[in-house]
Amino acid sequence: MNFFLHSFSFAFSLRQISLCAGLLCILSTVSQFSSAQPIIDGASFTQSGTQLEYLNASPLWEAPANITDPGESLEWDISNFNAIDTLVENYFAVSSLNFLYQSAFNGQQNPATLSDHFSPFTDFDLLDEVDFELPVEPENPRRFWRNDETGYYEVGVAFELQSFPLITPFESVDRVWPFPLEYDVIDTSIFNFLISVPFVGAYGQDGFRYNHADAWGTLITPNGTYDALRVRTELLITDTVAIADLELATSFERPLQVNFTWFCPDMPGPLFRMSFVGGQMITAQLLDDPMPTSTTASSAPDGSMQLFPNPSQGASRLILPSSAPLGGSLHIYDVQGRKLVDRILAERESVIDLSALASGMYTLHYIGLDGQMMHFTRVLKR
Repeated sequence: MNFFLHSFSFAFSLRQISLCAGLLCILSTVSQFSSAQPIIDGASFTQSGTQLEYLNASPLWEAPANITDPGESLEWDISNFNAIDTLVENYFAVSSLNFLYQSAFNGQQNPATLSDHFSPFTDFDLLDEVDFELPVEPENPRRFWRNDETGYYEVGVAFELQSFPLITPFESVDRVWPFPLEYDVIDTSIFNFLISVPFVGAYGQDGFRYNHADAWGTLITPNGTYDALRVRTELLITDTVAIADLELATSFERPLQVNFTWFCPDMPGPLFRMSFVGGQMITAQLLDDPMPTSTTASSAPDGSMQLFPNPSQGASRLILPSSAPLGGSLHIYDVQGRKLVDRILAERESVIDLSALASGMYTLHYIGLDGQMMHFTRVLKR
């Protein structure tokens, strides 16, 4: 009888231990699962002084089949990203502009249009969309933004005609991104503005933005691997043009634009973004070197091959990781896959001369002594 009781007690104890271990395993898994979901706030996001340099995808680049899939704990592999040129976005303080701009965006007339930074843009595409001709070429086009704890907003636009500023705060501001931004958040924004051009007419926009943080997971890029939150955006815009001489106003509804944007915590802007119209990709842009590394680095972390500076204007220093055997070959390919350089690397650090190559994106492969590719990186030649 005592033996039976002791055996039962022992078996029950084992069952308790097993259940506790299983519960701890589940709790650990849940904890890891939850912590992997990035949350984006505005603390490190775009503001005055930010510079973002994006690589524009080559028309030949093919995105992975799952790039637009929604869901949790996904993996998007864009390590094959090929670029043809760059887009640089600079953001400056509104306080650097004259008093007309400062008074228009100081928030006193409408707190919603408060702005502390702006970005110039070289292609004044607002009017190009509707073929609205101005008597003179517009100059210094600017977009005005605000970053606060509730979101990132576009609050106005401005440009100059013969040095005369046409400053237009939005009537309804556009919340481009809500903060905090986390998985399954849904946010909508309605925005509109009207630019009046004396003796010519007016141009305006009415827009509707629908944001859904519909996925999170791991984004694998040529620069590294990142935990990322993905937002799907639907953008509907109607342009309105009024011609003063004709006393006529006409509206044009643009096709639905669907954007996909990947964010990482503590980055000053989106890491990766794509736009589609009619189901066709029209742009894909990858933030170049999102976590800048020192140009005076003396060794590469194990498992990576590094190039400094990158982008390069000619000569760059290549550093092989400590795990790479010396005596292998460096191959450099263009975006069409043509091998342009084949060179033996006998030292861990080498100077790579790219001055003979045309401007564009190139892929560097380090081939081991056994003929297998061991490491790769990409460089943008300017």
